Amino acid sequence: MMRRKALGTAGACILLLFSLFGCASNHTQGNHSRHIPGKSSISCLHDLDSSGPFAPSVADSYPCNWEDIRKLAEDARSKWKAGRPDEALDILDFAYVRLAEISPKTLEEEREKNGIRIELARLIQEIHASNQISTKGLASEIPCPLTPEVEEEIRQFQGVGRKAFLDAYSRSLRYRPLIADALREEGLPEELSWIPLIESGFQNRIVSPQRALGLWQFIPSTGEKFGLKRTAWIDERMDPEKSTQAAISYLKELHRMFGDWTTALAAYNCGEGTVLKKIRAQKIDYLDNFWDLYAVLPQETARFVPRFLAVLHIVNDPQRYGFSLDELEGSMEFAYETAFINKPVSLDAIAENLDIPLKELEEYNPELRRKVTPDHPYRIKLPMGFADKLAESVHDLPTCRIQQPSQPTASVTEKEKEKAEEKSVKHVVARGETLGSIAKKYGVSVREIAKTNRIGNKSKLIAGTTLTIVNARDGKSSGKERHSGHTNAKQYVVKKGDTLYDIAQKFRTSASTVKKMNGLSSSRIKIGQKLLVPSVQ
Repeated sequence: MMRRKALGTAGACILLLFSLFGCASNHTQGNHSRHIPGKSSISCLHDLDSSGPFAPSVADSYPCNWEDIRKLAEDARSKWKAGRPDEALDILDFAYVRLAEISPKTLEEEREKNGIRIELARLIQEIHASNQISTKGLASEIPCPLTPEVEEEIRQFQGVGRKAFLDAYSRSLRYRPLIADALREEGLPEELSWIPLIESGFQNRIVSPQRALGLWQFIPSTGEKFGLKRTAWIDERMDPEKSTQAAISYLKELHRMFGDWTTALAAYNCGEGTVLKKIRAQKIDYLDNFWDLYAVLPQETARFVPRFLAVLHIVNDPQRYGFSLDELEGSMEFAYETAFINKPVSLDAIAENLDIPLKELEEYNPELRRKVTPDHPYRIKLPMGFADKLAESVHDLPTCRIQQPSQPTASVTEKEKEKAEEKSVKHVVARGETLGSIAKKYGVSVREIAKTNRIGNKSKLIAGTTLTIVNARDGKSSGKERHSGHTNAKQYVVKKGDTLYDIAQKFRTSASTVKKMNGLSSSRIKIGQKLLVPSVQ
């Protein structure tokens, strides 16, 4: 495989040189015997030996065309998928050499060449990234340079951020062992277990302004994507073990996508979409990494990675940076047993029954949003030695009487909906009408109309606006549309090309009648405007 490594280095160098200078040959003039890409009489594909290395002396003799290079890319992808990444990289290195030899003569051909270059670069990046997925949890797996940016974050932790750092480190003593174990099992660097110190300070219930929640600060959509449930009773983003498994899945996906941990960490903080957008803006896609992107990333993300690296420097050599971490004491070890419970019971009642501190019980069960067990079968976490006691007394615990948070059944919802529809009518506001006059007409209060339609009690009404009137006491109009006293009226939305005259003709009336029904002072109308018109029977 020594040859593959050499070719790989050559391919990277060629990519860099080609990206920076490749276009210089595109504008060479005076070549009357023009080579047309895609029309080469000799293909380069015969230079490849599918079961062995290339023959450089032969390969150097013939150019490739667009079709040949795309076939090389397909062949490389096939070998990669078949578990032969080294051979795939050999083919891609060869393809890069041949691509550099093609000299486009038109802008269209130049775009074609650049498109293929990017396609090859992305495939190389994917293969390199996949080769780095299985790691051994060593510190060397995450580059830890002491850059000026990292040094600045260390100074922040030594100064104004010192107390916050020490508090977070104390909390980490409870959760980090289980996180590190989970990372080791997945073959990921243990150093990733320090991400929650930056994200949440190892606090389960902390919420960010962007509504990110838990140790790992998942937003709802990302949490759901990686299997974290959210119901009226629980939010698994706050569960340290479940959220850790979700974070591991997310980090592995990001590492596969970007190929290095610093860029993956940036994507973890601001989202892969943001980082990919910045990468696409780079002139040399293949060589992008976090420090290439540092200046163009969001400020929070640009600080996040140096802060994380600063934490690694401090915890690996605390005395050097003026910290005495061995003296800190953490909260109780996160060791528990579970007990089955199938009704809503408050943690307060359980803590009193077991004679344990309520705070301790809450720390074991942070995913319970209401500090109440759900109304369905649930395994509650308890300190070691208390599961049997709860099992014996759970039937005696009072059911927590709270407003039912679960959604109503479909049948109830439909019945309520039908009942509401039977009692509501639609009213299209006519010119000069007020909430008071409409309320009087239907025998309801102004407040009821305002609440139903989410407007103020003193709101000025615009002619043509449709209001929903609930519990109208005029039975004649129940369940039907009522339009400002025009019982045979309906609503029409103005379309492109409509005139008031055309609309009047369509509904067998006059333009003056339509104007009067809608309180219009002129015949001018606009697209999307809602008009009252006579209902054609």
